Amino acid sequence: MNHQRHFRYRSWTFVVSVILSLVPIDSLAADARQLLVQSPSASLAGATDPTIVAHVANLRAIATKKGSARLIVGLRVPFAPEGGLSDASAAEQRAEIGSTQQSLISGLSPYGALVHAAYSAIPFIAVTVNPAGLDALLVSSQVISL
Repeated sequence: MNHQRHFRYRSWTFVVSVILSLVPIDSLAADARQLLVQSPSASLAGATDPTIVAHVANLRAIATKKGSARLIVGLRVPFAPEGGLSDASAAEQRAEIGSTQQSLISGLSPYGALVHAAYSAIPFIAVTVNPAGLDALLVSSQVISL
């Protein structure tokens, strides 16, 4: 069991590191934070991009078939790698990430969501949600990616 938990942790860590590798670090000025994904809609439920619509449909099918879906949820929090931030800006960014995480986790509690990880330095959480929890994530203005 401990080996499986370690493997899952390494898998989540790998996925998050891949996502963060997509951030164009050289284009960020010191203390310049930006959203990791530029989304024109207030929530993923309002997305019109065919790729996002297909992804959401696939996630709904998985959650319905299996009863739940494991997700890495990107939060709508401006972000910059901490190496380019002042200590005060890094602390402010971590506080904003933590506050958004707690708000979203509280909003998911009625749906029995299982939180696997809430990352303190990056705007992501790893969760398992049922179909109703997935719907809650899709309409949340705090969620920018799944």
